[in-house]
Amino acid sequence: MDSGYSWVILAGAFMNYMILTGVLKSFGILYSELLDQYDITSGQGALSGFLSTTFSFRGVTFVGGLLIGSGLCFSGLTSRPEMLFLTYSLLTGTGLGLCMPSSLSIVNFYFNKKRALASGIVTSAGGVSALIFPALYRVLFDSYGINGGLVLLGGIYFNVCVGSSLLRQPPQLRKITQFDNEHRKSFLNSCLTETSKYLGILRKTFKKILQNPCYRLYTAAFSFALVGYTANFTVIPPHLRSRGISDNDIVTTLMASGIGELISRIGVGYIVNKKYVKAETIFIANMGISGILSIVFPFFDAVSVNYTYSLLAGLLPGAINLLMMLMLSPVIGVEQLPSALSLSYLFIHTFYLIGMPFIGYMDDLTGNWNASFYCIGLMLILSAILVLIGTLTCNREHKSQDFKNGVTLECIQSPESKPMLAISKVSSI
Repeated sequence: MDSGYSWVILAGAFMNYMILTGVLKSFGILYSELLDQYDITSGQGALSGFLSTTFSFRGVTFVGGLLIGSGLCFSGLTSRPEMLFLTYSLLTGTGLGLCMPSSLSIVNFYFNKKRALASGIVTSAGGVSALIFPALYRVLFDSYGINGGLVLLGGIYFNVCVGSSLLRQPPQLRKITQFDNEHRKSFLNSCLTETSKYLGILRKTFKKILQNPCYRLYTAAFSFALVGYTANFTVIPPHLRSRGISDNDIVTTLMASGIGELISRIGVGYIVNKKYVKAETIFIANMGISGILSIVFPFFDAVSVNYTYSLLAGLLPGAINLLMMLMLSPVIGVEQLPSALSLSYLFIHTFYLIGMPFIGYMDDLTGNWNASFYCIGLMLILSAILVLIGTLTCNREHKSQDFKNGVTLECIQSPESKPMLAISKVSSI
């Protein structure tokens, strides 16, 4: 814990997360090209955490890397926009769904005292990707066209498989991944038996997680926040292009968000690690302020405002993936965090299916992207309100339950570096 091979795990997770978030941070560049090339309207994975704890983080992430690279390569080989739903959306999306929770949650098993800082370093890779990948997308599309560019990007994203080779299954989960000789003798029987067993465990695990009211409120908040945050990178490029901003200036604008994210994620990790401010407080403040900024942004045309908004769009809500882990860990527990994250991403990406097309349709209905930014702002503000309600509700419930039971709960550290719960009676008053 906090030393030795833990830093190699951190390096592998950082590499993977940097490559993976490049898909998201650069989608606005691809989106603008698709709108121009195919003349379409603006409006047109969830088991990874459980699979990672059942099989291995390395194996699940490796398969995810294969799917992402294949999806992008196949997207470059098709000339029909309908096929992108199969190649880009399904294959690449499934790969991202497998890799994201695994790359984020594995660090929590190898860091304890420096967990917040390590998580901040991993998620800061998203800021690095925002500095690199928008410019890379622009160069590849300008040099090789959208089809050739996607094929080359597919080759780049296969490097997730390289990053996954550095991951090692955490000691506390290794016993789950070991199969005895009897399983190996009858492969088909083993598959059927194990599948049935794993589905039963999956159902019980997800049921237990969903019974936590704080988890439900936080996941709802994350859904609104992540859609609002990600939508910025989708909407900013076509919005600026509609105002006559050049493609090179658009790339520079997106790179400003990368600088903001880099500062935000390392800074938030350090602040929470030092216990200066709670993760929930940072989330409420950052999402509330960034929501207001999204609403007022369309009223300004100055180029300097574009850079400022993009910088703040990365600086304030940019630490959301880090905050997700820091907020869910004490609520769910570290060992259930991979399953909790994957379940959260199920709800988040289900909301994506509704929220992202709706934001695109705002341009179709109004003729400009202003209304899309209003929607983004409202989503971010609503996420802050939900976390505020969740924080107040959970704190009240915990205090009430502790007083009723007459016990105090204290988190201590076992010799094996596993979190344990010490329970002591409260003396009579």
